[in-house]
Amino acid sequence: REHRGKTVAVVGYASTLPSVLSELSASGAALSEDDYDSIFVVVMPSPGPTRVFRLRYTAPETKAPKPDRS
Repeated sequence: REHRGKTVAVVGYASTLPSVLSELSASGAALSEDDYDSIFVVVMPSPGPTRVFRLRYTAPETKAPKPDRS
């Protein structure tokens, strides 16, 4: 709580992040061992309630070209 209102980066594994998120925000997150595309943003404003946002990053989807019907 000493970093309330500041920007702090926390990096971890699927096995460690849920407990860190729980300590920071009183809400945990379920992660599978193969979850490599989640980013959690924990906002602890001073004053105000703590909020957690879960973002995902992945490769953009590629669409298959439409078949030529000529």
